[in-house]
Amino acid sequence: MEKTSSKRIVMGLAAILVLIFHFWIPMTKAALIVKAAFIGVDMFFFVSAWSLGKQKEIEFLPFMKNRLSLVYFPFIVLAITGCIYSHWSFKKFAFVISSIDFFKKGGGAFLWYLIAILFVYALTPLLIKIKSRFKWLGLLMMMGFWLVLTTVLQFVFGYTKIFILLNRLPVFFIALYYKDLQSLIKSKIRLIIALLLTCFGLYLVYKFGTSIRLNKPFVDFYYIMAIPLVMGVIELIDQVISVTNYKFWILSFIGKITLEIYGLQMIFGYNIEAKLLKVMGKNMSVLVFLITVLIIIGMAFVLNILLKLIRTEVSKVIIHLKGEKK
Repeated sequence: MEKTSSKRIVMGLAAILVLIFHFWIPMTKAALIVKAAFIGVDMFFFVSAWSLGKQKEIEFLPFMKNRLSLVYFPFIVLAITGCIYSHWSFKKFAFVISSIDFFKKGGGAFLWYLIAILFVYALTPLLIKIKSRFKWLGLLMMMGFWLVLTTVLQFVFGYTKIFILLNRLPVFFIALYYKDLQSLIKSKIRLIIALLLTCFGLYLVYKFGTSIRLNKPFVDFYYIMAIPLVMGVIELIDQVISVTNYKFWILSFIGKITLEIYGLQMIFGYNIEAKLLKVMGKNMSVLVFLITVLIIIGMAFVLNILLKLIRTEVSKVIIHLKGEKK
């Protein structure tokens, strides 16, 4: 995945999968497909790590400053929006923005993924150092860390709320080594491997991540079983783009506003869909789903522009204040 466009396309596909997982109504014929769409989140974790894995070193403070601007700032804006729209108490708002809500509720917390990925980003500079120093042994060290942490939390402390994050750490670790892994495999056989991973991954997700979800040896262990499918799908996308040079402009466009889509669909999506269903009826459920998705994407595009404008103005104020101090 050498092109930025490839990353955007994967992010766009991941966003669509998340929308399907949350809003697809006609469950009769597509129930298993819909339940397996949770891998959209795993794809986000993978893509987040892939570009970082190419770096030899990451300075913690500049890196986290950038991530706070790109992730936490929109999270605050979305939390304020959710607070006003859903009439939260001040206590709930404080719990949400301080991440207490995430540690209490896990996947049930408001926009849990944004808080979760920030904690993973905080760990990333150390992971990059381990990778640079220990090479492939570093991956084993990371996996060992994950194994010890999950074991202690579940079997010693009985705490499993954040396993929706912890069991996504292995896919993040593997993605840090993705470029190195690609370099070890001849380009001619990468497509074959991608197809095999996808087929095997589909079986694992069907078997352990849909109707029956594997929670052994750890809670939410079915996320681990999704790793082959995530890797297979991402490599297939990369291969298709390399061979055809097709742009997938719709997915690429969606890939630029995934954070906004994720936030707005969780705040407004269910109410939008419910109101459309009330007006149009359940017989029009597919159309309701499509209209809901289009509305969310349109709102996300507007929010993306507003966030960029706010960042620009805030930057101007900070530069002005620094100039006055001098």
